[in-house]
Amino acid sequence: MPGARTTTMRNPLHLSLAVLILLPVFHPHPVEAQQACAQPWARDGLHLSGRLNGEEIRGYLNTGYPAQADNGVSGVFLYPDRWKPTDVGSGTVLSVEGTLADDCAMVLQDPDGGTWRLRFVTSERLEGARTGADSGATSFSLRMVAATDCEANGTWRTFSASGWPVTFDYPASWRVAEDRTNVVIDCPSAERLAWGGSSISLTVGSGREHVVSEDGRSGTRIGPFFTFGDDDWLVGQCGEAGPGIYCRPARRSEWKGMTVLQGSAGEHRRYRAGGGAYVGQGAGIMSYVFVLGDAWVEIESEDTPDSIEQMGSAGPVVFDGAGVTERLVRSIKAK
Repeated sequence: MPGARTTTMRNPLHLSLAVLILLPVFHPHPVEAQQACAQPWARDGLHLSGRLNGEEIRGYLNTGYPAQADNGVSGVFLYPDRWKPTDVGSGTVLSVEGTLADDCAMVLQDPDGGTWRLRFVTSERLEGARTGADSGATSFSLRMVAATDCEANGTWRTFSASGWPVTFDYPASWRVAEDRTNVVIDCPSAERLAWGGSSISLTVGSGREHVVSEDGRSGTRIGPFFTFGDDDWLVGQCGEAGPGIYCRPARRSEWKGMTVLQGSAGEHRRYRAGGGAYVGQGAGIMSYVFVLGDAWVEIESEDTPDSIEQMGSAGPVVFDGAGVTERLVRSIKAK
């Protein structure tokens, strides 16, 4: 059977299970590094805010993994007012990595050829300058702030667009990138982006794809889900070896006049946003498809819901949960 698209659509490299076990596991709080610098370093990293080139800039920096040097520092800076989740190489989000010196000064590099020089002036403030690859130095000041709230307990908005058979709600504080058939939302958190982001992607489509298994069975695929003419659905990539990390049973329910499929299979690799390096394995990507007649809407969420622990077996779709993914999914309504 042709390989069905899995939850690893952004990172198509597939490894054996044995190799996966050897890979570093994504962890949101890096191990505290040994530092000669006398300045106390917040255990959960530095959450920073200031202005650069007349715009608000937010940043997150921390020592230890995934920075490569023993005294390494890495993180992300972004311009939250104009950043969109699909921005790549646009300069609105920049991965940085460098070193922390004994005098509490940092020298960091970004993929655009910029050099960031920062120094603590108080325990709550840093000053520095960014020198571009083809420009002079621009000075700025950063203050310590609270982490960006990604729990989305504030106002929500409703997405409704021509060509989409459903509406759905999403947090007003999250950023949206959209075109005719795709919508991506994510929290504008420099800390989350430093660990790969937490995007939720939605795609609208229609029709079914015909597939043939390796043993000659005829089947149907919608997004990453497929079936062979019965009520049993699978998700992922399934060959002659049968169910495994890349092929799992999917869940199915009839809900609000729609058929809903849910499942998770495959590898979840995380990369620091803004041109950054691989930072480890994620908790998994949850997939859904909402089917309305010939039309369907697919959802892929890296804002991993707790219910992902219940995937891997057939049964009804799990709609419970207080996270953004679960709340968005429950808000979906047919037009």
